[in-house]
Amino acid sequence: MISKLSPRYFFRSGIQGLYLKHLERSYHHFKFAIHHPKVVQNNRLKVILKTNQNTQYGKKYNFASISSVKEYQNQVPIADYDSIERHIRSCAAGNKNILCNEKIKLMELSGGSSGPEKLIPYTKGLLQEFSAAIDPWLFNLYSSIPELKGTRSYWAISPIHRTARITSGGIPIGIDDDLEYFGPLSRMLLNEFMLSSKGIAKCVDINQWRFKTAKLLLACTDLGMISVWSPTFLLLLLEYIESEAHNFLLGTDRFSPGNLSAIWPKLKLISCWTDASSSLFIPKLRRWFPHVTIQSKGLLAVEGIVSIPLSDIDGSVLAVGGHFLEFIELAKPNSSPCQAFELEVGGHYAPLLTTSGGLYRYNLKDSVQCLGYYHSTPIIRFEGKIDLTSDLCGEKLNPVQVEAALHKVAQIMNLPYEFALMTPYIPSSGNMPYYILFLEAPMTREQIEILSNNLDTELRQGHPYNYARELGQLGKIEVRPVKNALSFYLSSLERSGLRAGTIKHNILDQRLNWVELFNDHAPFS
Repeated sequence: MISKLSPRYFFRSGIQGLYLKHLERSYHHFKFAIHHPKVVQNNRLKVILKTNQNTQYGKKYNFASISSVKEYQNQVPIADYDSIERHIRSCAAGNKNILCNEKIKLMELSGGSSGPEKLIPYTKGLLQEFSAAIDPWLFNLYSSIPELKGTRSYWAISPIHRTARITSGGIPIGIDDDLEYFGPLSRMLLNEFMLSSKGIAKCVDINQWRFKTAKLLLACTDLGMISVWSPTFLLLLLEYIESEAHNFLLGTDRFSPGNLSAIWPKLKLISCWTDASSSLFIPKLRRWFPHVTIQSKGLLAVEGIVSIPLSDIDGSVLAVGGHFLEFIELAKPNSSPCQAFELEVGGHYAPLLTTSGGLYRYNLKDSVQCLGYYHSTPIIRFEGKIDLTSDLCGEKLNPVQVEAALHKVAQIMNLPYEFALMTPYIPSSGNMPYYILFLEAPMTREQIEILSNNLDTELRQGHPYNYARELGQLGKIEVRPVKNALSFYLSSLERSGLRAGTIKHNILDQRLNWVELFNDHAPFS
C-alpha cells in the first residue's frame, strides 16, 4: 500500500489541490445561481436564443423577437426526438445553421438504454454547460470528503468498444469516455489521479474487458472513488472480481471471500444511479461496502444535465447554471410549464431542456419529484421514465406506477426482492392478454398467489388498468420466480445490441420477448 509519506502521494495530492483551485470559480458561479435561479435562468435563455436566432430553427420560430420566457413558451413548441429528427439528420449530413450556430463537434448516442438509438449534437457551448454542472459537483465532492486526498479514482467506460463511426457529413459519432465531458485543463489534471483505462476501452470481447478491468482495479491499492452509470454494471464487475480475486491476489492478505472492502481500504465513495429501478440494486452494493458512501448521479442524460448531487442534501439540486430548464406539472399537463424556481414541494414534473446543443424545450420524458429547496433552488429525485407506457388494451401502465405498486405490496408482505421485471404477454392461443412479473425473491407458492392478487389490486387504483380488467380485456398478473436474473437480463440486452454500462433496468420492459427468454433461462412450472 502506498504510504501517506510517499512522493507519489504528495504529488497526487498537489495535483488534486490544483484541480480544486481550478474548480473553485465554477463553484462560486454555482452558489450564485442556486441563490438567484430566476436571474441566472432567464439570462441563460437570452444567451441561447440570441446565439441561435439565425439558424433555420431560430428563424422558423422567430427567436429574435422573443424577449421573455412567456413569449418563448408561446412561440416555440415542446419538442421530442421524433419532432426534430429531420433537423438532426440534416445536421448529421453536414448542413450548418440548422439547429445551432456553433460547429457540431460530435454526435452522441442517446436512447440505447430504453429504445432506438438517437443522435444528439454536441457543441462547445453544450460541453461548457455540462462543465457548469459537473465542476461544482466535483468541487463539493473533493471538498467534503478530505479522505479522497491522494487517492485515485475509476470512471467507467463501456466494455464493448464502439467501432469508430462518422455521419454522412463527416461528424464523429460517440464519446469514448467520461473525460471528454471536461475541458482540456480538467482532462489533463484528472488524468493524474484517474486510473488509465485507455486500451481496455478498445476491448471488443467482454471477457477480455472484464479480465483487464479487474486486473487494473485490483492492482490499485489507493482507490478512493468509483464512478459508473448503472449499479448493475458495477455489481457484475464486482461479482467477477470476487470469484477471481484469489488468482490476482495470490500470496497476499488483501482478500477474503465476501469482503471486498479489504481490497480497497481507501475507497470512500461510489457514484452511480440510485433512484427509480436502480434503487433495487443499492442494498447489495451496500452489503459489499457498508462503510462507503454511495452517492446518486442526479439526473444526467446524454441530452443534458438536470440536477447534480451535493454532500449535504438528500436528492439532487437543479443545475440552474447550465441549461435553461422548464417543468411540466404531471398533474396539470396542459398548463404552462413551470420555471426552475417555481416547483412545489411534493409535486411531480417532467423536465424540458433548452441547450446550446440545439435542443429547444426538449422533453426528456422523465418523471421527477420536488423534495424541497436548497437555498432558492429545488431539490429533486428521479422517479422513472414516463415514455415507456405499455398499452395492450387501454390500460396505459407506466414504469413509475408499476415500481410504486410493487414496492408498496412487497413492503406490506415483508418480501425483499433482488430483481423485478414486468412484461406484457399475449398468448398464442388467442386468450386474453395479461402481464407477467419475473421476480427474484424467496417465495412460497402461497406468497406467489398473494403477491399476484395484491399487485393486481394495487394497480387497479389506476382507472385505465381497472377499466381494462373490469371489461375482461386484460387478465390478472402472473408472478414467476426467477434466479440469477440480473446477469441474464443484462447479457440478453447486450446481445440485442445495447451498450453495456449504459443499460438501465426498466421494471416495465417490452424491448425483448422476455417470456420466451426466461423460459429458456429458467423454465417455470
